[in-house]
Amino acid sequence: LGIKLTWNSTKSAWYHVYWGTTNDVSAAKKLGSEYNNSKKVYADSDHLVSGTTYYFWVKSADGYNDTDPTSDFSAVASYTWTE
Repeated sequence: LGIKLTWNSTKSAWYHVYWGTTNDVSAAKKLGSEYNNSKKVYADSDHLVSGTTYYFWVKSADGYNDTDPTSDFSAVASYTWTE
C-alpha cells in the first residue's frame, strides 16, 4: 500500500523519481530509479504520514546512477496521503 506513480515515456533508458513535502524540487530527495519498461514507482506507506502532502518529480536519466544533464524535471505532481 502506498502512492503509485506512473508517467509517459520520453524514450529514456532510465528515470529518477524525486519527492518531498514542499513544492520545491531543489529540496527534493531521490525516491527511486526505474528502467524505461517499468515507468512506475511506489512511495511505500511505511514512509508516509497521514495528512501530509507529497510532491513528486521525474527526470530522465542515462543510467541507474546517472542523470541526463540535458533533461529537465517533469511538472510537479502532488498527493495528500490519508490513512
